[in-house]
Amino acid sequence: MIRPATLISFALALGLGFGLFKVKYAVQGEEEQLVTIEDQIVTDQNAIHILKAEWSQETQPDKLGAMAERHLALAPIKPANLGTYDTLPLRDAPQPATPAATDAPAAIASIAGARHPTLVASAAEAPNSAEDSAGLDAMLTAIQAAAPQPLPGHGAKTP
Repeated sequence: MIRPATLISFALALGLGFGLFKVKYAVQGEEEQLVTIEDQIVTDQNAIHILKAEWSQETQPDKLGAMAERHLALAPIKPANLGTYDTLPLRDAPQPATPAATDAPAAIASIAGARHPTLVASAAEAPNSAEDSAGLDAMLTAIQAAAPQPLPGHGAKTP
């Protein structure tokens, strides 16, 4: 009669033997893949060395110069092609800015908008003549300075 401990030991030994068998063949398969990959790496490195040598042959300055002469219509710069500072055309002189009669009430209304209705109303009542232009321009500048500015990179605020 077989004891239960012997039966358990035999089953355990059989299971460990089967597991060892599977692990052995799995490792052999992985080693074959590793050898294949290493052979491919060596082949690729040799191809890279050959391509680098061919590239250095193709990019020699003498060879590039000969190809440029053959295929490009380049010629050396002649002194006659160069100009002097005196031969440059002159720019038109900038015209002085003339104070134009601005439509200050409309400009103030576009800046102040609905947030400052009293400014819009007072601007509409202000006289719109050339003499008052300086005062209105100063008021417009003050309103622009007081208006909230958008953060850099965020664009203008929308109401």
